[in-house]
Amino acid sequence: MCAENYGNSARNNIVVRYVIPFALPIRWYPDNPSGKRDFRCKYGITTIEYGSLNPNGFGYIYKLTSKNFEKIDDWQWISHDDVIPVEVIKIAVKDYWHTITFSEKALNINNLLYPNE
Repeated sequence: MCAENYGNSARNNIVVRYVIPFALPIRWYPDNPSGKRDFRCKYGITTIEYGSLNPNGFGYIYKLTSKNFEKIDDWQWISHDDVIPVEVIKIAVKDYWHTITFSEKALNINNLLYPNE
């Protein structure tokens, strides 16, 4: 599981642990169509293998109803209809920074893009 708990129920806490890495604004490098990004999650740590993450950035968790979604594999669900979030939760990267590590290559990219952070 990646990252920490959020919310006031045990169910929310479990679900949010899995979504934090996908809510973080991990960017492609270079930031264009030929760019690349790669990250892994294990034991509560998100390791950025390639790409960047602004330490002062923000990400978003979109809470949705399960109505109209169908499961397509072990981790993904899809809706063929438009979905309006029930809640949008803004998260600060700095609140999860202690759960993030970088490969050597990703650290070099991040230091290049955010040298004073």
